[in-house]
Amino acid sequence: MHLMVHELRAAVIGATGYSGRELVRWLQQHPVAKPVLLTGSRKALPELRRFVCSLPADVFVPFRYGENFLEELLDVVALRKVGVVFLATEIESAVGLAPELLQQDVVVIDLSAGFRIKNEKLYREWYSLVHPCPELLERAVYGLSEYHREAITAASLIANPGCYPTSVLLALLPALEFIDWEAPVICDSKSGLTGAGRNADYIFAEINENCLAYKLGNHRHIPEMLQGLGKPVGDGIPFVFAPHLVPMNRGILSTCYFRAKVGVSEAGLRRQYEEKYKGSPFVTLLAPGVLPQVQMVAHTNRCEMALFVHGDSRMMTVVSAIDNLVKGAAGQAIQNMNIRFGLDEAAGLTGTALGGRQEGEGRKQKAESRRQ
Repeated sequence: MHLMVHELRAAVIGATGYSGRELVRWLQQHPVAKPVLLTGSRKALPELRRFVCSLPADVFVPFRYGENFLEELLDVVALRKVGVVFLATEIESAVGLAPELLQQDVVVIDLSAGFRIKNEKLYREWYSLVHPCPELLERAVYGLSEYHREAITAASLIANPGCYPTSVLLALLPALEFIDWEAPVICDSKSGLTGAGRNADYIFAEINENCLAYKLGNHRHIPEMLQGLGKPVGDGIPFVFAPHLVPMNRGILSTCYFRAKVGVSEAGLRRQYEEKYKGSPFVTLLAPGVLPQVQMVAHTNRCEMALFVHGDSRMMTVVSAIDNLVKGAAGQAIQNMNIRFGLDEAAGLTGTALGGRQEGEGRKQKAESRRQ
């Protein structure tokens, strides 16, 4: 574990996107990390300044993307003594920036999918891109915080997980040894629209009063999920991922179905989950009969989940709920930063969620619902 730092100077590259803006919101209330460099779309940067008007004007740096962009960025990172850089950019930009930033002896936390997949061939197949620095794929630490804490403490490059994989892996990993992999494992996920980024295809008139499945069988997060589960891609593993968009701004509800091995009980499965997430500040297994809801975790870094066994059929269901922009992106990135620099894992991620509900508000509502 690294020694506690008293001030950590942070940069967010791509601060004007959904995940980047969420990072800025949470970094503002962090007790140690200090945003000293925020850059993004020149058109959107003035809007970001209005959004976070408490930060000094010189924090917002409108780089001109072009031949000198990287050189200018590296100069500013060095000048401002940045210790951690969050890449909230498109994948193409992230894989170009990360190698150069690592040369500056800073910690890079990449929120794109640039370094999540370890296998270069799979990366090329699923992302239709030739990776410019494949040597970094093995070096990068996959930042699923609850499972890779030890590796994160020594990492210089952290690949922040995708939002869908976060919701699915947290739900399935404790059950891994109990799953009968001869039967299909089915993950049905419903996501708010911010999970798709600033995409003009998903306009209000198309999504409102609607629910649609998309990218069935070829969603880019499938190899990331299988890698996280320790299962080879394209080897006949009966894994089905069905993503859907629903008309809400944020949140993911993932319902995962699997057949358990003979002799597995709900009580035994519950003990496994409780043991696995004991001491994890942001993952909660709800009491029997209580089911997760997106609004109970919105604007927080929490994941809430529930287990259900379908009679004597050996079929089991695990439901998880997260906020795709927080636990599925910015919040988990800050959680990884905390782990990496020896800070309290929950630093800056509890209390009042900026723009949202009080951290304990959802639990109060659940307690009231149980009494009714």
